[in-house]
Amino acid sequence: MMTKTNKRIMAGYKFVSIYFAKFMILIGKPSINGMNFAIRKAAFEKARGFNDKFRTFEDWDLSRRVKSIGKIAFDKNAIVYTSVRRIRQWGILGFAKYHIGNMIRYALMKKPKEEYEPIR
Repeated sequence: MMTKTNKRIMAGYKFVSIYFAKFMILIGKPSINGMNFAIRKAAFEKARGFNDKFRTFEDWDLSRRVKSIGKIAFDKNAIVYTSVRRIRQWGILGFAKYHIGNMIRYALMKKPKEEYEPIR
């Protein structure tokens, strides 16, 4: 049986990984999470791949650069299981605060946050 906490975590995860991703593509600002990201090799090479200087936001940065190369789509049938341990440790609001702040920082300075504690 799923607890209330687990239901909230899964709702937060769905919001970020499905609804938010679809919305961002719809408004022309694709922000694809790295855990479920497929890209054609030619587009990856033309965009010069992930920015390895970024400790965070490298997946979203790449999705923004790939946007100028070609179409970005969202396939709801491509299911990927990932850990929610960061959401469990930080809480949904803490998780959202970190990532929204990171998006704003990237939008304003083109440089994401560098701190991202490992959670195991």
